[in-house]
Amino acid sequence: MSCGVPCIATNVGDCKEIINNSDLIAEVDDTKDLINKILITLNWNKEEIYNQKFLVRERIKNLYSMEKIKDEYENFYKSLIKNDHSNFERQKK
Repeated sequence: MSCGVPCIATNVGDCKEIINNSDLIAEVDDTKDLINKILITLNWNKEEIYNQKFLVRERIKNLYSMEKIKDEYENFYKSLIKNDHSNFERQKK
């Protein structure tokens, strides 16, 4: 995705959250669903392909860039130093 390649995945771990497109998430152990997701992408026209490439690249840049992750870790460690455990509570939701 960081290279602008839309990805198809099964609904395991954080794939659904990372990809954020139900057209590209297949249910676990459902071969027909996975095939359907592949067929959806194969039927994209040139404009849709371009749009999807842009969207996935932007999503990764905005949510998972090294700068973003660094900032999140830094804020997390600062909160631990201050005995602020709200980060733990937020992650439980």
